[in-house]
Amino acid sequence: MSLSIDSTLGEVLDDERGKTVLEKHLPGVSSDPRTAMGRDMTLKQIASFMPTEITTALLQAVDEDLKKI
Repeated sequence: MSLSIDSTLGEVLDDERGKTVLEKHLPGVSSDPRTAMGRDMTLKQIASFMPTEITTALLQAVDEDLKKI
């Protein structure tokens, strides 16, 4: 399965390579208590609720890195 910002947070975190990408761009995301609530949401959906933490540029960088794996 290929990963992207259209993948759910759970799908990305359950893949060690995806988890590494997220930790690179969003340090501590895998241990953040809020993460459990968003596991069924896509990264794009989560970004819409957190525009100051997950900017469009950051989301694009995550997507590019995810598509490389």
